[in-house]
Amino acid sequence: MAVKLGRHDTSNNRYGIDNSLYSHRLSHGRMKRLKNSQRHYDYRQSPEYADLQLVLTTFKQQHTNVMFVIPPVNAKWSRYTGLSTSMMQQTSTKITQQLRRQGFTNIVDLSRDGGQDYFMQDTIHLGWRGWLAVDKRVQPFLENAQPLPKLHLNDAYFSKDWQRQIVK
Repeated sequence: MAVKLGRHDTSNNRYGIDNSLYSHRLSHGRMKRLKNSQRHYDYRQSPEYADLQLVLTTFKQQHTNVMFVIPPVNAKWSRYTGLSTSMMQQTSTKITQQLRRQGFTNIVDLSRDGGQDYFMQDTIHLGWRGWLAVDKRVQPFLENAQPLPKLHLNDAYFSKDWQRQIVK
């Protein structure tokens, strides 16, 4: 069903992007200016890693058991815009490392799945098969009692050094 719906809803473009979004935001010559427009993007170094640490601190304070989902980027879109796949994988690795080293173990890393047909609905949002993959992981997490992870937060993740560090 996910493949059937995805095929139907992405039939007007070769990027696997929802027809409506493509028609309203990307068609009529707008794509030309986006070619290689993301080739200099780099998410490996960012103050947002400290923001993530603040969220993790709040989860620990509130005794919240959480599942993290690391979504992919639409692979066809990445190729067109020049967004580096290796840089995105290093970003995913850095996020996962920050979580796991502090005891967060419920992580669904879908970062390598952006090349599957109909996995993405547009450039960065999950699509038909993507939501199916998430549902398969979230359902047991919600339906079965989960022990609270043993968290050991490290303030080093607030540091500029961590924000600037590139994890390979």
